[in-house]
Order: sequence, then structure tokens, then C-alpha cells
Amino acid sequence: MENEIVMIHSETDLRSKIYTIRGIQVMLDFDLAEIYGYSVKAFNQQVKNNIEKFDEDFRFQVTWEELEKISLIRSRSKILTLNTGRGSNIKYKPYAFTEQGIYMLMTVLRGDFFVIDNYISLKTLVLLKSVPENLKITIFTDNLKKGLHQKEFDDFCKEYPKVVISFKRTNGIFHDRYIIIDFGTENEIIYHCGASSKDAGSRVCSITTIADNEIYKPLIENLLKNQAFIL
Repeated sequence: MENEIVMIHSETDLRSKIYTIRGIQVMLDFDLAEIYGYSVKAFNQQVKNNIEKFDEDFRFQVTWEELEKISLIRSRSKILTLNTGRGSNIKYKPYAFTEQGIYMLMTVLRGDFFVIDNYISLKTLVLLKSVPENLKITIFTDNLKKGLHQKEFDDFCKEYPKVVISFKRTNGIFHDRYIIIDFGTENEIIYHCGASSKDAGSRVCSITTIADNEIYKPLIENLLKNQAFIL
């Protein structure tokens, strides 16, 4: 029945986290967050940052009634019981991810590497040539003065085809330079850079870890909405 909620029983821990809700096999966000090593908040922030990839066929929000049924199933199966409903430990209605949504998560839940620098050059790319293959690199820049040229970027891509770099505008609101690693995850680190990437190594400069990331998160979230930059 479409309104029936069923746990897919198996000996493995992973399969015990699969449910049939509304006639579709799904996994819930808090279980997926645990599997991927994220807090629930950071997990859902990563999805939110890539929301255009998750339509209704990929995820949907469960109702309180559905969550209560899931809690009952987990209790009967000797899995940690969820306290659901108002006045309980669960303060939100979790999202359920379909098989397509779970596959999409594999492309989203990977390291992000952001560079915010309005003065970039070929040297900026050279500094990034040895990054891991699974790292998604975004350079936020308006490419001021004698910046990077399309021909230089094309040649770099041919020589290092496994390094994936995209560009977005800063729209002129940033003067300082920053490096952001694993944005939206528990491992998130933000660095403030005292010099442009194109000048790295030529002069003495400082790179300082930001103590309070929360101050910068709204700025970074707005940056992610900016238009792509065309060299």
C-alpha cells in the first residue's frame, strides 16, 4: 500500500536504514549524514547548496505521521528509537532520499575548495595542479587587471584534465582574499590570505585561520548564487 511504511530487513546495518515510504524505497537524512560522517545540519546544508540537483524525484520531506511510524518500526527492530512529534527530541521533519537522490549525493558530498581572489593568473592554476581528483574547485574572481586568459586556462586543462575548476564572479564586494575548504561540513576551514594567489611565494605574507566561521557563511552562501565568470 502506498501509505504503508516498511523497513527493508537485512543483516547489514546499511540495509536496516532503508524504508519504503509512499511506495518508494528511501533513506532518511540523519542516517545518511551518519554514514557520510556529517552532522545532520552540515549534511542538509550541502544539499541546500546544490538544491537544483534534488527535485521531487530525488528527495521529499516526511510528515510527522510518517516519522512516528518510522519510530515505531525502529523500536520494534531494537534500533535506537526516534522521539518524534512536538515537544520531542526531533525538532524537524527529516528528508527522505530516493535511490536517484542517494546517487546524486555521491557527487555532492565531496570536498569543496573555494578561492576568493580578484587578482588571479596562471600561477593560481599551477598552485592547484596537485589537488585530489575528488576535489571540486571554485574560484570566485572578477579577474582584475592583467589576469588569467582563456588560452592559459585551456592549456592548463589539457595538461591536467583531472583537475576540475569552475569560476564565479565576486561582483566586486570582496577586497581581501580567502580560501575555504569543505564548506558546510564539520571539517570546514576558512583562511584569510594576506596576498593574492598570483603573488604567492614572491613576498612575505600571512595566511590566518578564521576563528568564527559563522560570520562568513552568509557571504559565502550568497557567493555561490553568483553568475559564472567567463574569462
